[in-house]
Amino acid sequence: MERSEKGFFSVLFDISFKSFITLRLVSVLYVFSIIFWFLVSLALFGASLLIRSPVHVVL
Repeated sequence: MERSEKGFFSVLFDISFKSFITLRLVSVLYVFSIIFWFLVSLALFGASLLIRSPVHVVL
């Protein structure tokens, strides 16, 4: 596996399989999932503050 700095789309459509997109794609998806779940947790926390009852907190 060569360690060259190719662009995203050139690696994506590389039919010679000299470079792989998997590690880049997984790292980007991991960061997006962390940001998504952080925002979901903030929304749930905000909703629980609006309800003002610990019984109605959604987990």
